[in-house]
Amino acid sequence: MKVTVNFGETRIVVPCKDDWMVRDLIVQATQRYKKIIEQTHTHTRLVSYPCGDSP
Repeated sequence: MKVTVNFGETRIVVPCKDDWMVRDLIVQATQRYKKIIEQTHTHTRLVSYPCGDSP
């Protein structure tokens, strides 16, 4: 089974095992959300300074 968890406008799909508690689902969803946010911030920094320009 898969569960969709919303963090504001961001939706995370988390595979859910039969023996999981809600806590386990929260941990998995949070880890996936943090990973996406880290990737987004890295991409934003790269786009913000094209051609080697820095602040």
